[in-house]
Amino acid sequence: MLEITQVPAGERSAAQRWLAPACVLMAAVPLAVVITAIARYFVNVPFYEQWWLIRLFADDREGRLDWRIFWDQLGDHRVVLPRVVMLLLARVFHYNLWPEAWFSVGLACGILAVLVWLAWPLMRGSVAMVALPVLSLIVFSLSQWENWVWTLQLMFFMTLLFAVASLAVLARNGRGTAAQDWRRLAVATVLAVGASTSFSTGLATWPAGLVILLGLGRQRRDLARGAVWIAAAVGMAVAYKYGLRYSPTRPLTETLMAMPHRLIYYALAYLGAPLVPSAWHRAGAAVGVATLLGTAGWLAFLWRREARCAGAVAPAIVSAVALVVFAVTAAAMTALGRVEHGIGQAMSPRYVTFSHTLYLALVLALAWCLAGGARSRAGRLGAATALAMLTLALAAASARSVEGLRWRRAYIAEARDELFRLQDDQLLRRLYVDTRQLREEFIPLARRHGLSIFRHEGGSITKHN
Repeated sequence: MLEITQVPAGERSAAQRWLAPACVLMAAVPLAVVITAIARYFVNVPFYEQWWLIRLFADDREGRLDWRIFWDQLGDHRVVLPRVVMLLLARVFHYNLWPEAWFSVGLACGILAVLVWLAWPLMRGSVAMVALPVLSLIVFSLSQWENWVWTLQLMFFMTLLFAVASLAVLARNGRGTAAQDWRRLAVATVLAVGASTSFSTGLATWPAGLVILLGLGRQRRDLARGAVWIAAAVGMAVAYKYGLRYSPTRPLTETLMAMPHRLIYYALAYLGAPLVPSAWHRAGAAVGVATLLGTAGWLAFLWRREARCAGAVAPAIVSAVALVVFAVTAAAMTALGRVEHGIGQAMSPRYVTFSHTLYLALVLALAWCLAGGARSRAGRLGAATALAMLTLALAAASARSVEGLRWRRAYIAEARDELFRLQDDQLLRRLYVDTRQLREEFIPLARRHGLSIFRHEGGSITKHN
């Protein structure tokens, strides 16, 4: 197994001493960019499904809130924890959406913190510290711009935070006493339930976690923990599916049998979406194939080599494989539910948050090589080159996304102003498809309870942006 060799502080060169502070400083840049982009392009107005939440907030203010509604599906998903968060924020801020936008940023900070905690044994005191800015660039990428400025999508960041936290806790299994490992399993299970009840993609945490449990060891207690994990996964899946109504026009089994090639193409485009323009679905599928095969093949090689040399696999490698499994499972789940909506949805900026996990796995694998996993200088140079190329591709994708942010601000801001006039249905449909329901139900409820931009009726609209 890889042993990280750390150079004593007194023996480090000036470049080595400055490496960690420089990497931390560079890691702060993507966060600053996201904060600036939100401050400039965010429009404080409910959009599409967010109008449905007006009913929830109105019931809460009228003292007739039924807590069973939190388990009800939103679209094809159960979003229990995001609903709770949005209700609590609405109680305090009257459905001003700015706090939700900053809450998403906070969740992303949590994701980065967990990833750093997971990779810290590799990065601490080694050149692998250069992976830190790349992890930050992925987590705070503008290529998921739709999720930064549509605050309903905080559920995506919440799901991913719970998922990576669960996998990180599991990666600590086998490194303590039996009692400690069982406690970690309990914590990881709670986190996996949190991911599953934040968005349906969170269910991908369960197969990913099983990879870690079985990959770190095959002793009797490891198998026992794996069995408990499987039982919890089955229980969660049954509870999730019970009473759930799916929106696809045909049953999932029929979709799987009728169009397997379209499902595969959709999933591959989904995985390649973080690096290519959203209209280039063929390029997305090609990038998805290349990244998936390259990452999975390299991790399989490292896994076999570690197991052959040391009888166990490094936690970083197991965690990276688990992230690949999460990404593939998320892609397959989305393809099954959305393939009939067209290949364009596979390239949607909203799904990039989940497909990013494939690239997080690649960064972990490259960091492991830089930390000493690659035994030759050529191997470490190759890992550094791959990391640099990935960084450039991610930065380019993030820069391209500014155009989408600009378009959405112009598109939504004009429609927001129309909510006070209610004359132009074409503009109102930009915010919600059923303008009659908007006029007769949602806006009267919002006005009655002082929600969203109707918090101060008569004030200047620009002060609510």
